[in-house]
Amino acid sequence: MFVVTGITGKVGGAIAESLLDAGLPVRATVRDEAKGAPWAARGVEVAVANIGDAAALKSAFAQTEGVFLMTPPNYDPQPGYPDTQSNAVAIKTAIEAARPNTLVFLSTVGAHVSEPRTKQ
Repeated sequence: MFVVTGITGKVGGAIAESLLDAGLPVRATVRDEAKGAPWAARGVEVAVANIGDAAALKSAFAQTEGVFLMTPPNYDPQPGYPDTQSNAVAIKTAIEAARPNTLVFLSTVGAHVSEPRTKQ
């Protein structure tokens, strides 16, 4: 079993397609179960999990060969990035508990800007 987060997006969807094409079992993590329905119709197991919910992620990641992890972007973060930090703790907790053999993490943070903002 391979878990794909971000399956409703372009990158996560492409990862899931590749896994399915290879005949591998896929579990999707979605924040909204309705968005997982098209994947469920294709034989994908769907787990509802918010990226900041360690218990839900732990359950979604349990008994898997690999996890493709992509966090949702936050285009207006609070100073000090408290949401990003709490999400990282939840992810770490879930990964350490589930212990998948393989973990691939892709971050698109900053991909939408042409130049990084300099500190003034």
